[in-house]
Amino acid sequence: MDGRLREILGWGIPEPGGAGGTKGLPTSFLTTALLSPQEDVGAVLRNSLQADSTASGKEQIAAALQAVAQDPLFVALLKETQARRDAAYTDKGAKKTAKGSVFKAAAERLNETRDEMERLQRIVADSEGAEKLLRDLTDRRTQKQGALATAAEQAEKLEQLAAQAAGRSVAAEQVRLAQEDLQRIQMIGSETEKSERETEELAKQLRKTATGPRTYR
Repeated sequence: MDGRLREILGWGIPEPGGAGGTKGLPTSFLTTALLSPQEDVGAVLRNSLQADSTASGKEQIAAALQAVAQDPLFVALLKETQARRDAAYTDKGAKKTAKGSVFKAAAERLNETRDEMERLQRIVADSEGAEKLLRDLTDRRTQKQGALATAAEQAEKLEQLAAQAAGRSVAAEQVRLAQEDLQRIQMIGSETEKSERETEELAKQLRKTATGPRTYR
């Protein structure tokens, strides 16, 4: 039964028994690929079909590949892959470098990309310079605005002082005029007193003349 099962599976496992038969769980490329534990997934990379003692695994894979090769989707994919390979390589496997080849187009795109990258880097450098200039201008504007505000405040204070000075000048002029009026009044008063004294003196003389001895002719 064991031998029949191995024959049905076709996993490249040798027949059981015999002097060279393996003990325990038999191994082959397919058993490693299909039954490897998750903690050892790299085991399939360490094995190959060449290490199988029987050819059943190779025949199984070859039959599977032949079946796949008849699938229309696989055939179309294989043709597309072959066409792309022919466009990139010569019959001897060398890279095609003539105009129109994929490598030539890729090199041209690479150069264009580098040129575009350099252009963008220059733009970035210019924009950074413009941003720095803008920041400097903004700082200067802020300083100028501060200086303008200070100057406006000083101008307002000067206007207030000028208004106060003008008020003082008006008041001084009014005081001067009042002093002149006072002087005129004082002069008028002095003249009045003088006139009164002269009038009294004249009146006294008249009284004396009136009360003196009369002379008859």
